[in-house]
Amino acid sequence: MVSLHQFNPALFVRSLKAVVTFTILLFTVTLCYASFRSHSSFKDTINHAHASLKACSPEALNEITPTGFLCQIRSAQEKARSYGRVQSTSAAEAVVEYKRRYHRSPPKGFEDWVEFALSHGSKIIDNFDQIDRDLEPYRTPEARQAFSVLQSQSKHCPRTSRITIRNGTMAMSSAYLYDKEWKKLVEPFLHALPDSLFYLNDIDEPRILGTSAPPAVADFTDRSGESIEDLILESCAQGTPQPVSPQGKYKDVCQYPHPADLHALISSPSTFSYTHSLVPILSFGRMTAFRDILIPCPCYAAHPLVQEDSIAFSEKKPIVYWRGSTTGGQASRFTWKHGHRERFVAFVQSLQNTANMLDTGRFFGLKMDDLNKKRTRVLRDAFDVHFGAYIQCDAESCRDMERVLGPSDAEPEDTSSDYQFLYDIDGNSMSTRFFHLLSQQAVVLKQTWFQEWHDERLVPWAHYIPVSMTMEELPALITFLVNDPNGRRLSAEIAQAGSTWSRQVLREIDMSIYLYRLLLEIATLSD
Repeated sequence: MVSLHQFNPALFVRSLKAVVTFTILLFTVTLCYASFRSHSSFKDTINHAHASLKACSPEALNEITPTGFLCQIRSAQEKARSYGRVQSTSAAEAVVEYKRRYHRSPPKGFEDWVEFALSHGSKIIDNFDQIDRDLEPYRTPEARQAFSVLQSQSKHCPRTSRITIRNGTMAMSSAYLYDKEWKKLVEPFLHALPDSLFYLNDIDEPRILGTSAPPAVADFTDRSGESIEDLILESCAQGTPQPVSPQGKYKDVCQYPHPADLHALISSPSTFSYTHSLVPILSFGRMTAFRDILIPCPCYAAHPLVQEDSIAFSEKKPIVYWRGSTTGGQASRFTWKHGHRERFVAFVQSLQNTANMLDTGRFFGLKMDDLNKKRTRVLRDAFDVHFGAYIQCDAESCRDMERVLGPSDAEPEDTSSDYQFLYDIDGNSMSTRFFHLLSQQAVVLKQTWFQEWHDERLVPWAHYIPVSMTMEELPALITFLVNDPNGRRLSAEIAQAGSTWSRQVLREIDMSIYLYRLLLEIATLSD
């Protein structure tokens, strides 16, 4: 043991200073190198901005650099301008286009649906490929036979509501969480629906997974609170391999070898009851490994579109804002660190802590150029991210999360209107605040593995900005959007485009129009 009189304060201070300086320099080298690369790429982008689109190779679209971000946005904006430009203007035109797209005649009642959609000002008449893809697995002879067996039985699929349409009326086998909102969506066209049968998912999580030999009889297995990574990987293995696109890393769970490390639904779902049988279950969201049929979520009605944002984009704080609870899965002391929401908050805090350490380094003689000072300030100040509540966890896990991630800091929902950048991330399923956030004059940064009914209507990087589940691009992305002149200008364009377009194609009546067409198609499955 060292006695008190042997302690040398000067030596201790010098040693401590050396350790701290070495740590700071280690972070600085890494950060400066990344910053140098980004800075060089950005200067190159400015010098060649006029020809940037011509230089946007597939490789450039994958770059985590200002050039890569610029290419992504400009390419997406061009796609958004052309989307939905030419749509049918009459039932006759729509029938011709339907036959051209799908090589079959439209379902009974299609002409009435077209008139309904046109009378309600739908911007989209022909682009409903999502429905065709969703129902394709159910058009096989085996799936039709299984559906026929279901129709002849009164068997109820667990955690669903059995919906029967007869003579223009609807009967539900059990109470439904969004009963009022669901009936409001269906009411405008219910009288025009043919007789049919389907199942409405009663839980947040999707239900139908692929397997090599789907059973004819629908049996459900409960795996709540357990890892379902084995089921996800098995289901992914049954799918037809798709070409890897620049957007694949953002939404395709099947591109990740260990998805349970990244998303709480896979590591420890709060509720999970699944089947391998092709039961026509309608769900609000699904990952690419699932076969559920997508429908608009009535829950979006709880977070309606903003019809007019009273604060201009330029007057809002250039900060990324998020508040939410610890939904996503059932958190335990062994699983919560794999939760996608917990990982997001922890990652932001690590960026802020590192930036504070670098800023403190000036007291130890650390010198940075102006670019790195600016970059450090952004990573320190550009996030207002906190949990509003710790839920779906036992007492020990809740205390553990609060100790590591900080006390809860709930705020009113309209607080988001003060910020330029709004983060949106999955909960137990997809986030139900997306429409509300998108309709504001703000850039929505969306981190999700869930597919939804509206995916074809929105163009990533033009109407919102996707964030990968690993978040590896997030520091460079925020630096570009907040720091760089091109990033700030493009941010304003994305905010305007997302706000304007969402109010035109994500209305409540647009959800009814989509649901009307889907239910016409579902009725043909039993023909």
